Amino acid sequence: MNILLVDDEEHVIDGLREMIDWEALHIDRVFTAADGEEAWQLYCSHRPDVVLTDVAMPQMNGLELSARIRREDPHVPIVILSGYDDFEYAREAVHLSVSRYILKPAVFTEIQEMLAEVIGDLEAVRKQKQYADEFSRQMKHSIPLLREQLLFDLVVTGGAVVTAEQLRFHQLEDELMTGGLVVTIGLYRTDDARFASERDWQLFKFSVANIVSETIAAADDIPGGCFLLRYVEDRLPLLVISMNAGEAVLRARRLAEAVLESVTRHLGIELNVAIGGWFGKAGQYRASYVQCCDMLRSLDFEGYHRIVSADEENDYAASMAYDPLKAIRLLSGTFRQGGWGETAEMWREMRGALLRESVPLGVAQIAAISLMSGLTLELAEEERENANRFLPIVQDIYKHRSKEAVVQLVEDQLNALLEQFRQRESQQRPSHDCVRKLIEQIESRFAEPLSFSELARQLHMTRNHLSYLFKRETGTSFIAYLTSYRIERAKELLNANRYMIYEIAEKVGYSDAAYFSRVFKNATGVCPLEYTHSQRQ
Repeated sequence: MNILLVDDEEHVIDGLREMIDWEALHIDRVFTAADGEEAWQLYCSHRPDVVLTDVAMPQMNGLELSARIRREDPHVPIVILSGYDDFEYAREAVHLSVSRYILKPAVFTEIQEMLAEVIGDLEAVRKQKQYADEFSRQMKHSIPLLREQLLFDLVVTGGAVVTAEQLRFHQLEDELMTGGLVVTIGLYRTDDARFASERDWQLFKFSVANIVSETIAAADDIPGGCFLLRYVEDRLPLLVISMNAGEAVLRARRLAEAVLESVTRHLGIELNVAIGGWFGKAGQYRASYVQCCDMLRSLDFEGYHRIVSADEENDYAASMAYDPLKAIRLLSGTFRQGGWGETAEMWREMRGALLRESVPLGVAQIAAISLMSGLTLELAEEERENANRFLPIVQDIYKHRSKEAVVQLVEDQLNALLEQFRQRESQQRPSHDCVRKLIEQIESRFAEPLSFSELARQLHMTRNHLSYLFKRETGTSFIAYLTSYRIERAKELLNANRYMIYEIAEKVGYSDAAYFSRVFKNATGVCPLEYTHSQRQ
């Protein structure tokens, strides 16, 4: 550091230069001046880190010098060393934010200690500024990653709630909230030798992302913006923002066509593009992404280099025959839960889709085999006899040469399975007894950590079956019921106005008060304190 000493008495300057241990103070250079005017010139030339000045000097006094320096730099430490103890001088020094005001005569050791304190404060401020600058630099580099994560959560997981503050922090425009749709590019790893290794496939995916990014940058007709997200397995989603649905769809299609042409020409990768529906709220963008995923699955049977949009009439995309995985999940779920009517209705829709003239026999066979194989896997753990009985059926499907025969074979097996489940259900003990005991456990032990698996074991039932019975009897899940019961007890404790928030959290089964507040707000729309205030009003 450098210091500027200002005093019109030469012996004072000499004494300071000789008696102060400047090396111990980390001072490398000491500049001296005999008056304020000379000191101002030195200050402008060398920008010292600390200024120590007398008050009474010719041409320009120390307070005038301090005022000039303050107008130039409001933070540089200024120390007044003066033989005047006049109140007006001291008050003016305070007004100028002088670091110290020392009266002459002063012992040099005292002056050194005072300077050590001033320099220590200065170093602390500089270090804090250095940390702040480093933090700002890191945040500047992190903003794009944080922005990408926010958009990914908003579109793919649906777990983000975007506020105006988050928009500003992530450097996003307000248009993000006014409407948009999702475009998803599905890549297909064929038997091409270029994709043999996982590393090569990842490099090709990276190249596709670069092409898409360049295509977005070249498109000047998306005023609301277009954001490229990260891969979800082999699917690359994009979010197109526009407050006008028609314009959003048109621009999304132009973008999809450009990407399809460029990727095919440069990389020769098989791909399809799905354009989801437009939604007017940011919280609904995930629905557009889900539509894209459904449409890409429907295109699996139709080949590659296709663009499909949610706003177009598309029998294949709408039919369950082209989404066998969804049919498997829904049908197996209704089997387990005893939704016989729903199962029959679901099968009628799938049957009609399979029997359409536009559906080839091979596609119907694949859908039927997928359904039966999926059910075998779903039920194999608890219904091994059914699994063994289904396996030959899968082989028989390929032997039939008409869609009608394939559909009838599947229907016969589904009906047999439904009847078996009906009989088993009728032989089980009344479900309300188990549900009643489960509710009693909730009401008596809601303040404890409750394990549904342990409760099911105590009732000598499987988790899946007990969950189904509880939801059938109460209309909700175990977790939702427990949470609702805890929140109602928390409201009672809040109304009593006798406990702190963390105490109430512990009394209703939450060890973390912050987590309890989030659960309470999700359930009621307000945080615990806001709820208390509203009840008082």
